[in-house]
Formats: sequence, C-alpha cells, structure tokens
Amino acid sequence: MTSRVRRRHYGLGPPRPLYRTVPRCDVRVVLVGTGVYPIPPPGYGAIERLIAQYAQALQASGHAVTVVQEVRRQQPVDEYWFAGRLKGLLRSQTADIVHAQTPVVGNRLASLGIPYVYTTHSRNWFSVRGLTQRWGFRLERRAISRSAATICPTDRLNAEVSRRLGTHRPAELPTIPIGIDVGSWRPAEPPPATVSALAVGAVIPIKRWEQAAAALADTGIRLRLAGPVPDRAYAERVRSAGPVEILGEIPDAQLQEEYHAASFLIHPSASEILPVAVLQAFACGIPVIGSEALRPVLEDGIAGFIAVPDPRGSLGSSLRALAVQLRDDRPLRARLGAGARRCAEERYSWPKIVAAHLDLYEAVRNRFGPALPG
Repeated sequence: MTSRVRRRHYGLGPPRPLYRTVPRCDVRVVLVGTGVYPIPPPGYGAIERLIAQYAQALQASGHAVTVVQEVRRQQPVDEYWFAGRLKGLLRSQTADIVHAQTPVVGNRLASLGIPYVYTTHSRNWFSVRGLTQRWGFRLERRAISRSAATICPTDRLNAEVSRRLGTHRPAELPTIPIGIDVGSWRPAEPPPATVSALAVGAVIPIKRWEQAAAALADTGIRLRLAGPVPDRAYAERVRSAGPVEILGEIPDAQLQEEYHAASFLIHPSASEILPVAVLQAFACGIPVIGSEALRPVLEDGIAGFIAVPDPRGSLGSSLRALAVQLRDDRPLRARLGAGARRCAEERYSWPKIVAAHLDLYEAVRNRFGPALPG
C-alpha cells in the first residue's frame, strides 16, 4: 500500500519532486539524549527541549520513538558518563534508526559499531576559542565524519561543514531545520496596542543584549528579556546599558504571553545556528530585528530586518533605526508579522520537518539496514 506524501526540499543541490509515492511503513527511531538534563527539561535545556519536541512530532506522524536518556548531576561533563553507559542502555532496544545530537554520544555510537544519524548544533564551525572549544570541535568533526548521515539546520552551516571536511564528510548531508509547533505558537488576537520589544535567550555575552538595551534607550520602546541568567555580572552590564527588565527563565505559557505583548523580537547575537526564539517569534507573527548571524533564517524585509554593524562592529545605531522604524509604522509591523507567520508555516512546521527526516531515515535504512536489529 502506498500513500502520497508532501515533501519539501531542505538541502543543497537539486530539489526533489514536490510529491512522490513512498511505501507506507513505520520507522522505529531511538533518539539518544545528552546525559545532562532530563527530557523534556524542567528549564532551559535547549537540545533536550528540541529532542522532546521532535519525539512528540515523530510520534504524531505514526512512528515508534524511544528516547534514551540518563541524568546524574546535570553538569556538562556528565555527557561522558552517559556515553559510557550507552552499550548497556541500547542492548535491549530494537530500532531502524539511532539519532544522536551531541559529539560525545556520536563518537561513542561509532565505537560501538552502531550506524547513527547525527544533527550538528555547534557554533564552533564558525568560531573556536580556548582549549575546551577546540576539544569539542575536534569531537564534533569526528562525530560527523563517522556518522551514517549528518543533518545541518541551515544551508550556511551545511556549506561550512562540507568545506571543512571535504572528502571526510558523510555521504548524506542534508539541510533540515528544527521545527516549531505552529498550532500552539500563534499570533495574538488582537495585536498589542503599545509598542514594546522582546528578547529571548540566555543572558550571556555572546548574545550582545547590552547593545539591544542601549539601542532602545530613550526611544519609548520597552525591552523585556526572558532567559536563564548564568552570568550575573553580565546581567548587570545589560541593565546599566539601558532600561531593560530581565525576567529570568519563565515557563512556555508565560513566554507565549510575552510574545503576544511584544511588537517585535530583537536578537543581536554574535553567533547562532538556528535560534528557537526566532522561530517562536515567526510563529507568533511578530517581526524580528537580528544580527548578521540570523541571515540563514531571517529574510531581510520579509519577516524582519538584519541590522548592519558600524565600522567599529557595533549594531547599536542600526538596531535603533530599525526599532524606531517599526515603532512608527504599524502597517509595516503588520506586513512583516504576516511574513514571519508564513515563514513559520511554510518552512518550519513540524510535519514538514518530520517528513524531511523520514526521507533521510529511509535512505540510511536502505544503505545500512536496521541500526539496532535486536
């Protein structure tokens, strides 16, 4: 029996046909966690949250999913402890596909002789600083080279991985973004009457929140920042740069209320792969003002604006000008917000992302057979 399945091209190279006929068959998938935070995480836990959401979307499409995770002290180093336990944890599993998200886990699967699909989330492809990042990047390159297939969330990252690894890249290297639940994350009805800005993410220097706070000072635009605060000293720097209310980490229900109350998202981060906050803003139908790091996901003038740094590398002047433009032009906010929502629905809804994963899983299973035959 066959079914017509809608497909969308997410990778480099020629696009696949929009429709094709594929056998109707279930795929048994083991999603291997990180060993750091529970899945789903009680708080921030970016990768753990993504695994939980993807597992739910995959199950909703009718496929068997097992999440393998053990947590000890909730410290990053626990990934090594968890990887050491994988042989025993996977012994009782039967699966067509094993999917890993972190380099220590990927390399452990390779050492066990288990073919695996890997998703890279590492910023180190664009910037590496210090011994810890250099070690992590070495593990990242090995995890990708040893994988049956590796997924890159953006074409920019895909091109960089291909350039760096050359002939050591895996045969399957598609671009498949992460997804967003466009049914749960929806625009506010009616839109907010007053103009305000929202920032979402960890309060750490790489996010450059101090530039956002300084840019919005004396504009009459209220700025609220939601996210964990691991660096208290940096949080004080942000507060001293301009008026900002730092909310800390908040639950999703409250976060959705913040999106609904905001006129736009501001995201000046120095380095990103595919930030979930931007997809949440898209789904909620609000424009995004972002840095050059967002160009792979943010279409300038369609769903928001890309801020341009000045000769000193500061985004302040550009952020301020774009924010004031949105403040003063309600029809522009509405047009960009509608473009953002279309982007979420057409590119990042979970059913489309799951379909792209299933295409890849089918190719890997045909080439390697079941990852865990049982």
